[in-house]
Amino acid sequence: MIDNSFIDVKKAKKLLDINKMLTQSLKIEEILQNLIVAANELIEVSDVLIIYLYDEKSGKLKFAEGEGIDKEKLRHIAFSPGESISGKVFVEKKSKLFTSEQEIDAYMNNMDEENYRYYYQGVYKRKIKSAFCVPIVNKDHCFGIVVVDNFNQDGIFTKEDMHVIEVI
Repeated sequence: MIDNSFIDVKKAKKLLDINKMLTQSLKIEEILQNLIVAANELIEVSDVLIIYLYDEKSGKLKFAEGEGIDKEKLRHIAFSPGESISGKVFVEKKSKLFTSEQEIDAYMNNMDEENYRYYYQGVYKRKIKSAFCVPIVNKDHCFGIVVVDNFNQDGIFTKEDMHVIEVI
């Protein structure tokens, strides 16, 4: 039996380390890469982590950083607010946990055909088993979103997993 208090202390220490790391760098590229690495260490069943940031000029969510994906393919994606999981969470400014393929499919059903093609290629033509999406919000302004997907692992994400990313 695993002692959950040990896991909680371990995660809390990692969150403190992440906080220090994020406040030491002013370069957005370093911050995003560090965030992806840290989140990957904290979320056990994640296969893919993606950050999309809102581009004020184009009015679209664009790929900024990720792990477990083909970055070149995802650079072609430009989600409109309200489009697919990412765009809907961006507009709602509320985290969303997906525990079934049916729920994921329903949220992705309005994805632009070109975005879908690049997305599907970018995740190596895999189907999502479970996922969650967290908005990056400060003072009621949404700057982008973090997507965490599970393609291969048995098990689903929990609200605790989602809360870890919200804290980061």
